[in-house]
Amino acid sequence: MMATTTPTSPDSPPPRRRRFLRRLGIGVLLSIFGLVLVRNQILTSVLHGELHRRTGGDVRIQGVDVTGLNHVEIEEIRIDAPGWSGPAGEVLQIRNLSASIRLLPLLVGAIEFETIQVDLVRVRIAERADDPTELNVMSLEPIENDSEDD
Repeated sequence: MMATTTPTSPDSPPPRRRRFLRRLGIGVLLSIFGLVLVRNQILTSVLHGELHRRTGGDVRIQGVDVTGLNHVEIEEIRIDAPGWSGPAGEVLQIRNLSASIRLLPLLVGAIEFETIQVDLVRVRIAERADDPTELNVMSLEPIENDSEDD
C-alpha cells in the first residue's frame, strides 16, 4: 500500500506559517474588539488625569460616550476647588459636551478638537465667609510637572 499526499500549490504558505498568521489575525481582532469595549473608560481616565494636572482641582466626569472614530459626548464635567465644600467648592461645571476629535494628532497621542458644542457652562467664583479675600479659584493650582508648551 502506498502513502498518498495531497499536492500543495507553490503559492500557499507552509502549514506552520498559515497557523501563525491565523493566530496573529485572531489576536489583532480580539485586541481591537477589547479596545472598542473599554474606549469610554480609557478616554474618561485620560481626560480626568489631564484636567486634574492642568487645574489641580477635584475632577468628576460622568457619561462619556465615544461614537464612531472621532466623536465624543460627555454628560457632565465638574471641577471643584480642593479644601472647599458645598456649592462654593464648585468652580466649573460643563453639561452635555459634544466634540469631534482630529484623528491624525490622536494617532501620535495628542488630543485636538475639531468642534466642541456645550449646552451649559457654569463658572462659580466664591469667597470664604470668614475671609473674603480667599476665593475658590485661587485654590486651583496646576500640578508642578506641567510642560512648558501648554
